[in-house]
Amino acid sequence: MNKISQGREREAKKNQRSFVNDPVLLSEYEIDLGELFTVFWRGKWLVLGAGFLFSLISMTYALTLPNQYRVEAVYAPAQSESGVSGLASQYGGLAAIAGINLGGANTEDIDQAIVLAKSWPFLEAVIQKYNLSPFLFAVVGWEESSQSLVWDQEKFSVSKNTWLKNYETGETYGPTSFESYELLSSMILIKNEGGLVRLSVEFLSPQLASEWVQILASELNLYFQLRDMRDAKENIEYLNRKISETGISQMQSVFYGMIESQMKVLMLAEVKLDYLMTEIVPAKVPERKSGPNRKVIVILGGLLGVFFALLYLIFRYIWVKK
Repeated sequence: MNKISQGREREAKKNQRSFVNDPVLLSEYEIDLGELFTVFWRGKWLVLGAGFLFSLISMTYALTLPNQYRVEAVYAPAQSESGVSGLASQYGGLAAIAGINLGGANTEDIDQAIVLAKSWPFLEAVIQKYNLSPFLFAVVGWEESSQSLVWDQEKFSVSKNTWLKNYETGETYGPTSFESYELLSSMILIKNEGGLVRLSVEFLSPQLASEWVQILASELNLYFQLRDMRDAKENIEYLNRKISETGISQMQSVFYGMIESQMKVLMLAEVKLDYLMTEIVPAKVPERKSGPNRKVIVILGGLLGVFFALLYLIFRYIWVKK
C-alpha cells in the first residue's frame, strides 16, 4: 500500500511539473491585461448601459423612500442642592452600611438613563402612555406643504383611531409590543459626550420627532424623580424605626441628620421638573431632511451595475479563451 501511495505522489508531482513547464497549458489560464483592456473597451457600451440601468433603478427606488428628519437636544446633569450633597458626604459611609441612599449628585444616574432610554420596558411604557404605535406603523410620510401626516388608510382608521382588520390573517394590523419597541429604539440616538447628553430622534415628521425628544427627556426625568421619591420615603420610615429602637442620643442625632437629608431629597424631587437632566440646547423642528441620501443611492447603484458588467466581461473572456 505504501508503494502504491508513493507512486501516486510521484505521478502527481510529475503532472504538476509538466503543467508548470508546459507553456501551452499555462497560456490557457493566463490573463493578458492588454487583451482584457481590449475586451473592456469593446464592451464599453455594455458597461455604460448596465451602469445607466442600475442608476435608473436606484433612482426609482430612492424616490420611493420618504424623507426622514432628525431632531437633537442637548442636556446637562441637573445640579443637586448643596445641603443634600453636604449631608450625603457627611453620613454617606454610615448610610451605605445601613443600605440607605442619601441622594445628592450621582453621575451614574446619567449612564443609567442612557441605557434605560433604549430599553424595552421603558419604551414600551412610553409607547402605551402616549399611544405612539399608530404613528410608528401607520404613518407613511409627511406632507410638507400642508404640514400634515400621510396615513396608511388600509391599516389604520384615523377617524376612529383604531387598527383595521387584515382579512387574510383575521387579525388587526396593530404591532406587537416588541415590534413597537424595536422600531422606536432604532429611531433614538442617545450618548454621553463629555458630561453632556445628546438625545436625538429621526422620524418621517419633523414635528413629531421634536415632540418625541421632549417626551423622552421628560419621561427619563420623571422615572428618576419617582424612584428617588419612593426611596426617600422608604428611607425615612426606616430611619424613624431606628430612632425608636435606639436609646443612644448620638445615634439618634445621626439618624435625624439622615432624615433631614431624605426630606430635602423628597422636597427637591417634588418641585423640580428637570430632576435628572437640564435642557441646554432645546429641540428645534428641522427645515431640512436628514435622509435618505438619494445621490449616494444612485451613485452606488450605478457603480454596482458597472461592477456586474465588468465581471460578466471577465468571465466571458476566460470562457472564450479556454
